[in-house]
Amino acid sequence: MSLDFKEFQADNHEAWKERILKELKGKPFDTLVWNHPEGMEVNPNASVGDEKENHGFPGKFPYLRGVKTDSNNWEINQFIASDSESKMNQRALTALEGGAEGLIISLKEPKDLGVVLKDVFINYVGLHFIGEFTAENIIQLEKLLSDKKLTAKDIYGSTECCLCDEDETKKEQNLKVALSVTEKFPRLKAVKVRGDELHDKGALSSTELALTLSIGHESLIQLMEAGMTVDQASAAINFSLGTGSSYFTELAKYRVLRQLWGLVVDKYEPEHSCSRATYIQAFSGNWNKTILDEENNLLRTTTEAMSAVLGGADAVCLFPFNDLTKQASNSGMRYARNIQHLLKSESFLHQTIDPAGGSYYIENLTRELREKAWDKFCEIESEEGIYALQRSGKVKEMLASDAAAQKAELKAENRVMIGVNKYKPLQEKKAICEDDRLAKEFEG
Repeated sequence: MSLDFKEFQADNHEAWKERILKELKGKPFDTLVWNHPEGMEVNPNASVGDEKENHGFPGKFPYLRGVKTDSNNWEINQFIASDSESKMNQRALTALEGGAEGLIISLKEPKDLGVVLKDVFINYVGLHFIGEFTAENIIQLEKLLSDKKLTAKDIYGSTECCLCDEDETKKEQNLKVALSVTEKFPRLKAVKVRGDELHDKGALSSTELALTLSIGHESLIQLMEAGMTVDQASAAINFSLGTGSSYFTELAKYRVLRQLWGLVVDKYEPEHSCSRATYIQAFSGNWNKTILDEENNLLRTTTEAMSAVLGGADAVCLFPFNDLTKQASNSGMRYARNIQHLLKSESFLHQTIDPAGGSYYIENLTRELREKAWDKFCEIESEEGIYALQRSGKVKEMLASDAAAQKAELKAENRVMIGVNKYKPLQEKKAICEDDRLAKEFEG
């Protein structure tokens, strides 16, 4: 017996709508239409007729369906920070023993990498350095490789060398370090574009995408002007995005960034097709976390991890659910790892390539978000790029406007945040650091 699918009815938009109206029992269909914070009306009854563009195939330009072709596997990252290098080393070893596959090493303050990475099998784990990676760190990493009898090709990961710093002297220093990292460590991506920092300042998804894309574009130009080809420059750049609670929007965000970055690089006519692809690291956002009933943060980080994974992120880092009230608790770090282990070992989210592909709802949401982000990106570029916006203060204005709009939605209860503006617990806690999160005004 052969299966020709003739026994299945073809998609019928009107038939689905009639079924939905029956289930609504008299309520108008418009009650299901989502007024998206981005100013879009999202129709839940999407169909093939609403989305006609060709999405291509996984591993093919424009990479809407991802860069992976054999699985949807991602690297489980753990954030390692402390004022003590020996504590960082202990936390790194504990994280790896607990199943972390990559380490995100905080260089907010100068660190001796020889101490931080002592006894770590650095040729088996991803090494991602965020904060100011310096010429001294390059020397430390070379010594570490020599001591372990490894070559530069034995390690992989990324560093953060910001090429869009407003301080010209610092920008030049970072460029020199980025060129040196690329030359000495061919598998380390030297320039990380930190979209997650924009997310944690309250940026809406389209704003985060547009600014991230603009910073990436400027970084690409800086590297090419320094002597790199477009292929070399693109290979040196990677991105990080923050992930929030808007499940489908956050999922779509990763698909949009891959596609738009591919289109930007394509304009420079790279020699190799893979130069249009990129590496994206996902961070659970701090913006939507709270010190009130903080166990709810576990649920938030779980959906955030799922959004990033289903959107095709290459690596995911979840911050501990109690990160706002405790300094690196063992339970918080363990839960952050194990959420991802459960998504692999029990939900098998790593086994299906582009699992969201073909969903009319998600494809339409992706398209609408892409158009919003591209319009904002083009506006930034028409105003002489990200530097001009930074100098004029417009970047801060954009972020402040987005943050204010989200806070207004929470105050008006148009957006529900459990434990914050609904079912608020009677408890008193204090955050260990100052910030400007979405829930902050409700925590007094």
